Amino acid sequence: MATKTRAKVGDIFNSLELVDLGEVVNKNRLEVFKCYCGNTFTSFINNVKKGNTSSCGCNKATCQEVKWRSTYLDRGFTKKDQSTPEYLAWRNMRARCYNQKDISYPNYGAIGITVCDRWLESFDNFLTDVGPRPNKEYSLDRNNSNGNYEPGNVSWREPAWQARNKGKVKNTTSNYKGVSFEGKKWRARIKGSDGKPVSLGSFEEEIDAAYAVDTFLLGEFGEDCPWTNKRLGLLVETQT
Repeated sequence: MATKTRAKVGDIFNSLELVDLGEVVNKNRLEVFKCYCGNTFTSFINNVKKGNTSSCGCNKATCQEVKWRSTYLDRGFTKKDQSTPEYLAWRNMRARCYNQKDISYPNYGAIGITVCDRWLESFDNFLTDVGPRPNKEYSLDRNNSNGNYEPGNVSWREPAWQARNKGKVKNTTSNYKGVSFEGKKWRARIKGSDGKPVSLGSFEEEIDAAYAVDTFLLGEFGEDCPWTNKRLGLLVETQT
């Protein structure tokens, strides 16, 4: 009959480190473990081994951040990490800006969008500044769609946010975001904070429709809204 080997201090179970041996309670050993966040706690070892206990009960987001840093930064980047969404985002970001064969190059590198020196050759620097992707629904986005890939202008965004952050759509009848020529007038229409299109009316002058769009966006998202025509560099005239 095989003899069971008792766990020893230093053993790792589902990312939890056994730091002190406890006592037997109801035929199950109550041991002391160290969580990713640094806290120590007691738990039955069978619960830890089975994955029923995976943390000390700390904030999951905080624990995930600590775990992520341990995975990517403390031990160094490895080839295995090249399949992670963060690495793929970094690789694709560079390709859009510097690979002329990339399908997205005409909308990025060809018009002068670049990657800052800090990120260009360092995945670790990029990951340190941008952080882990919150979930699979998020992707990399620039706060100012006319700006470069650099700290302060890049973050993980949901698709609905990114859709509002696009510049002027190609092949439209207007020079401005949220404006189109319909019938005999310029129509202003843009998405609100709930992601639904809002009609702002029709105007004789194209620039008046653009101002209507910007006024709505500033009221909806605040003075720091990054996707107004003015912030995107599309609206440079002064209304008279």
